[in-house]
Amino acid sequence: MERKARFAESNFKGTDDTMTDPLLSIVITSYTVRRLQNIIDLLCSINLQTYSQIETLVIIEDDFNLARRLRQHIIQHTSKPTRVIFLETAKGACWARNFGLRESCGEIVAFVDDDVILTSEWAKSLIETHNRDDVVGVTGPVLPKWNKEKNWEWFPKEFDWIFGCSRWLGFDKKTEVSSVVGANASFKREALNEVGGYRETLGAFWSRRQEWQITGEETDLSHRIRARTGKSIIYDPGACVFHNIQSYKMSLSFIFQRAFQVGKTRRMLRTFQVEDETTFRLEHLAIKNILLRIGYCIPQLVSKPIIALRTIFLITIILGASFLGFVSYRRK
Repeated sequence: MERKARFAESNFKGTDDTMTDPLLSIVITSYTVRRLQNIIDLLCSINLQTYSQIETLVIIEDDFNLARRLRQHIIQHTSKPTRVIFLETAKGACWARNFGLRESCGEIVAFVDDDVILTSEWAKSLIETHNRDDVVGVTGPVLPKWNKEKNWEWFPKEFDWIFGCSRWLGFDKKTEVSSVVGANASFKREALNEVGGYRETLGAFWSRRQEWQITGEETDLSHRIRARTGKSIIYDPGACVFHNIQSYKMSLSFIFQRAFQVGKTRRMLRTFQVEDETTFRLEHLAIKNILLRIGYCIPQLVSKPIIALRTIFLITIILGASFLGFVSYRRK
């Protein structure tokens, strides 16, 4: 039975539960040896988790050198059960995640990007929230880890979604949301199996970054799971990760392409799926925050003119590119 999920910026109060220690499967997908150090850092953060019932699957598409070097590292440095699976035929990030889902054994399955670092309490927080019967998915903060050579700490948090981060949400309590954050997503296995996992026609093909194409795979998956189960997806501030912001992402071309991609994806989702009252609530919140940021920039034109002008320029580029992406989508 489908129900309309709540959305409230307040403490989430679920049903009473009995704490258990289910197996957590962490699925990581990657495609290039350039991410080797990122994945090593991620595996180190998994080793440091305070929750012990963890298995890790690293699905490598197309790059045997990356798979070989990761296996060598795991033998020497990794204490938790970890497997590297090499796929000669690359079919896309969502296909690789679904492959990892089929190969994993955990009652809870988490999908994280190959360039994030988990905080030590991440897994423990996920499991504690998942142990409620009325919860089907858990996500959490994705905070930017800026490039040392190009620090963008001034970057307005309202535009964090450009880099797949989530400071703009501003939640400091467990809050019911409509969708997981892509770099930090987890679901109960039973629910994933019920809906068939990720829709493989969405997302980056060959797991490569193609900023012009439609994504929205996490939003689509979250919507189908909530509709099928009638249960909640919770944003848990304790399930926090840091997302490495590579230098190539800090360019106007990347920002324009990503904003265009997001605008196009939003239009696709409006025609692709049945909406409920929460489907686009986060997007409405983002627009509200951007308008507030414009208001903050006005007095800064006097006190901090460089930052204010830089921010106004970004707002113009991002909103313009998002609008162009939105109107460019044509349903096939």
